[in-house]
Amino acid sequence: MPYDIGIDEIICTNRSEDTTHRFIKYDAVSATRPKKCESPKCRHEIIPHVHDTKHNLLKDIRAEGKIVLIDLAIKRYRCPDCGYVFPEHFDFFNPKAHITDRLKQEFVNRRLRGETFKYIARDYGVDDKTVATAFAEYAADHLEEELITYTPRVLGIDEAHIDDHYRLVLTDVGNRRLIDMKRNNHQTTLKAYLKTLDKNICKVATMDFAIGYAKAVESVLPGTMVVIDRFHVVQEVNRCVDNVRKDIQNYYRKQGVDIRLFKHSRTLFMANLENLNDKALDIINQWFSMFPELYEAYMVKETLRDVYNSNDYKEAEKRFDAWLKDIPDYERFRAMRTTFTERKKHILNYFKCRETNAYTESVNSRIKSIEKLGRGYKFDRLRELCILSINRNLDKPIDEKEAIFVDSGTIDSFDKKVADFNKTIDEIKSLLNSGHDITSTKWVKCDERFCNLEAIPTSIRRRVAFFMDDFTANEGNRPTVQP
Repeated sequence: MPYDIGIDEIICTNRSEDTTHRFIKYDAVSATRPKKCESPKCRHEIIPHVHDTKHNLLKDIRAEGKIVLIDLAIKRYRCPDCGYVFPEHFDFFNPKAHITDRLKQEFVNRRLRGETFKYIARDYGVDDKTVATAFAEYAADHLEEELITYTPRVLGIDEAHIDDHYRLVLTDVGNRRLIDMKRNNHQTTLKAYLKTLDKNICKVATMDFAIGYAKAVESVLPGTMVVIDRFHVVQEVNRCVDNVRKDIQNYYRKQGVDIRLFKHSRTLFMANLENLNDKALDIINQWFSMFPELYEAYMVKETLRDVYNSNDYKEAEKRFDAWLKDIPDYERFRAMRTTFTERKKHILNYFKCRETNAYTESVNSRIKSIEKLGRGYKFDRLRELCILSINRNLDKPIDEKEAIFVDSGTIDSFDKKVADFNKTIDEIKSLLNSGHDITSTKWVKCDERFCNLEAIPTSIRRRVAFFMDDFTANEGNRPTVQP
């Protein structure tokens, strides 16, 4: 009897498993037969004769937790009129490949979710070059769809340090999209991209303290507001304050002060004042009473937060000027004060638009994670992976722990139609009882009962899964579950 594996072009006539129960093999033939000769000179509507048959062993997506093999018998036909010989044609796989198109798509989806080529290849027992080739074909067809060709209102600019090179990262902060990743972060590279943008649409450019980026934006897009991300402002202040703390501690350590007083000093010193408990406050107040210079450095960090708590630009500017004047004249603070004075306009622009570069920083982190998994991707491949992985919204795998399992009596209160097979639950049970095989990507076993999560309609998939608890299928055809 035929087995339905979800491919309409073929009929599966036999199903068998290997002794290790790791593979399922289906014997398959074409579901249709040509009705006319394919020769362009003949085209007679005469049913051709079978000339010969060859077998192609294809790998398909998993079913029941096992690797599926399709032993496809491909026939060649001969026209009785003109003698022209032609083969059968199929759309579900490439004639030169030994994997189905939906398995290729499975490779792509798993790679975009973060799995490496080698891991996917080992899981399916194929060469990693096969997985890489499948992704390369997909990227060639879909990369242009994911590239951002419009002008973003808020442009995020940053760089990712990968393989001893700085790669320019461009994002659409408003729509949370990765625009592109350039081969280098040179000012000329950034200017070349900025010249493609509409000056009337791009209103804000967020970035770090890199002066080259700011100059490029102001020269090419003079009407665009340059905003230095508040995270980088706070980070720079914290770095300088921590260096002052180290200098003070080293100085008093040389004076014979017991170094045990400074235990966990960095953790407490970099924490926000209101987040400290009573014990931590007692310790830090002891430091401040003994070392007044430490208190002055600590207040540089704390008073900067008052600037970012301002309600408008004028209030922020007033507080920022007062904060600059109150910075102690320590050597560690001099370069920071000079930089902040020169970049005051870009820092305070935050209060005009309230835009940050947080999304760009998160993209930067994901790019580094993708590169680390690959351990040596070439730039073009890394760029494809990053754009497709970050910009495409893939459905999350179904988590069995999120499903509420019910018995066949309670299932009547839910939808009767099953999305994947368009059959009622009773019809599916009948198919199983008759030995008909229904493939799925995941079977869940609970209390000796089987439920097919993939067959549940999307609207209730997170809430319910049904049990196959009262069918009497033959043991050989019953769905099995990997432990």
